[in-house]
Amino acid sequence: MKHIVVLSGEPSGDALIADLLRSLREKLPDGGRDLRVTGIGGEQSVKAGLVPIFDSEQLSIIGVVQALKHLPNVLRLRKQFVDHVLAVAPDLVVTADLPDFSLMVAKGLRRRKWQGRLVHYVAPTVWIWRAGRAQSFARSYDIMLTLFPFETRLFGDLPCYFVGHPLLRRLQDYRNNHRELVAGDGHREGAAPRASISLCLLPGSRRKEVALLLPILIQTANQLHRMIPALEVIIPTIKAREDTVRDQARSLSMPCTVPTAESDRFRAFLTCDAAIGASGTVVTEACVAGIPIVNIYKTSKANVWLGKRLLHVPFISVVNILARQKIVEEIVNDDLTDAALIQAISPFLGADRAEKRRSWQQRIAPYRAMITGHHDEEGMDPT
Repeated sequence: MKHIVVLSGEPSGDALIADLLRSLREKLPDGGRDLRVTGIGGEQSVKAGLVPIFDSEQLSIIGVVQALKHLPNVLRLRKQFVDHVLAVAPDLVVTADLPDFSLMVAKGLRRRKWQGRLVHYVAPTVWIWRAGRAQSFARSYDIMLTLFPFETRLFGDLPCYFVGHPLLRRLQDYRNNHRELVAGDGHREGAAPRASISLCLLPGSRRKEVALLLPILIQTANQLHRMIPALEVIIPTIKAREDTVRDQARSLSMPCTVPTAESDRFRAFLTCDAAIGASGTVVTEACVAGIPIVNIYKTSKANVWLGKRLLHVPFISVVNILARQKIVEEIVNDDLTDAALIQAISPFLGADRAEKRRSWQQRIAPYRAMITGHHDEEGMDPT
């Protein structure tokens, strides 16, 4: 029997590990019945066959300062994971995302003379900050699997393979299979104008992200509703955050839906007029789908101070970093106010929103190709 130990701590990494496990089982004889998977993961990985050794929610920590604050617990979890690997002697260890904790685990295993193969899935963003991590990963890991094609050049002699982002692939498949969905008036010749104007709010998947960002998003939406009576809101989220989001959404003054299915989020990207989203994978998803989005982020003053000294790019959105210019609007920390959000998102909710959307899509099209690894000959507009 083959044995793999996996590590993921956030919903995005959990989804990647789940997708990897399903793909492995499809390729193995007898549907992978002889494959045993243990380690750390969330609900999706468990459904894909993972036997967890503890709850991945314990690793949902935002920012360097928060990680330092929880350092004793982080060290305890690392020891527990390393001890598990040494005890079961797996054929392979795969860590997904969580670059700092994953690297701590890899170094811990190497210090304790474990000679097995280590694979990291999702390259750390050394092209944004802390470039020195590239050498650390190269020393500790055997293989790197990257989500974006340009990342394979960043880790020296470490074998790197561009595997793409399964989430973005599923989004593209959904987009290709649902070209009848239309966002905004005038996107398709002969399309009937919609009475409503739709705004997608994406407060993030982590508990702390939702706590920090959802109140300002709701406040912004209520102010927009006074200006745009036809406004409707969609707040896609994950099952673990559904109750929290629904509870806070009761204070909205306009119609609102809170879907949790992935397909419903994809549908929102194709049918909504614009979006405001927490910095991360969901912003990249929106760019691939072609929905105009404002990227938001909020962290502690200590993290802001550290970031100014460690970041070596002026942006946080993948598209902006690749373009070396601001295409996706970014509003962060002290600048994150309802007034700033209204100013940034209003152009995509006005009478000429279809034209604004097409213009935005044309600007990001070249960088979408750099993210997905192939050119979209049909352009960004799903219609």
